[in-house]
Amino acid sequence: MLKKHRYVMFHIDERGDVRILKEAVRAATYEDFRNDMVEAMKLRDGRYVIYDYEYPNKTTDLFFIMWTPRNLTLSKNMVYASTMGSVKSQFQGIKHTLQAHDLEDISEERFIEVGKQNRLC
Repeated sequence: MLKKHRYVMFHIDERGDVRILKEAVRAATYEDFRNDMVEAMKLRDGRYVIYDYEYPNKTTDLFFIMWTPRNLTLSKNMVYASTMGSVKSQFQGIKHTLQAHDLEDISEERFIEVGKQNRLC
């Protein structure tokens, strides 16, 4: 799936089903990803994202991101938190997991920091 896409974004619909919301083209940039997260924040909605992040040296790592912005209702936050493990288990090759609540949590600096930390372990 991600060989064709830079990231795939999921949301939990009103029935409680996890649905694909967006499949970003491979040429999508970090800014495209960030803009989609800003839009989710404006909508007061959570997201799961599988993101093939490209580091400055052009290597990539697969990240699983649970996006629960601070303005998300408590009930939605609980639904995302309780289903994260089962959603994440559906994917192979995930190297890093981020639980993000604001834009600082998904900054490029944060991706690089997490990538470096996990390489040292």
